Amino acid sequence: MIIRLQKYGLEVRYEKGSKMFLADTLSRAFLLASKQDENEYLLMLEETLLIIQQDTEADESLQVLKTVIQKGWPEHSSNVPSIISPYFNMRNQMSIQDGLIFKGERVVVPWDG
Repeated sequence: MIIRLQKYGLEVRYEKGSKMFLADTLSRAFLLASKQDENEYLLMLEETLLIIQQDTEADESLQVLKTVIQKGWPEHSSNVPSIISPYFNMRNQMSIQDGLIFKGERVVVPWDG
């Protein structure tokens, strides 16, 4: 993100809320009510990631995709297994971490539709 912003001449300064015409996202962010709420949120997040990991392991096309990412992509799209051909154009953005497949900073979520 920082590298993408380097091409712009940004100036960051504090503005009092009453001087701001539009509220930014962070000023609208809610605060967790308690430490217990925060722990429940983190537990829910961990459970969700575990479900995505399990579903990724069960998905045939994502297993082929993981193998190709780990071994390296072929030079030409014609050499890519047809089940993962939609991912060929974004091959340079694909990575694997903790059993999850990422496109950039986003998790690839298994879909059975």
